Amino acid sequence: MKIIITRKKIKNIIFKINIDETVSISVPYFISHKELNEIIEKKFEWIEKKIKLIKVRNLIQKPIKYSSYYFLGDKIPLNNNTKENIEIYLKEQ
Repeated sequence: MKIIITRKKIKNIIFKINIDETVSISVPYFISHKELNEIIEKKFEWIEKKIKLIKVRNLIQKPIKYSSYYFLGDKIPLNNNTKENIEIYLKEQ
């Protein structure tokens, strides 16, 4: 688990779990290292739970490659001049 801590001119501590499973924590300047460690230890289970959810979401969202699409009933081919494939992710609910 990679944790990135950034000190900012803010009043609250902000936890953000990124798609690449890194944890970004924004911390006010007045919080000491000791207090920060205690807060991270308290939130550790929550952080692990959220990382597991992100791993599951990453497994569910598989790219689908299309060569054409439909617009107003007409089939429109995608421009294949580039060598890059277009990836569309379906969000399952």
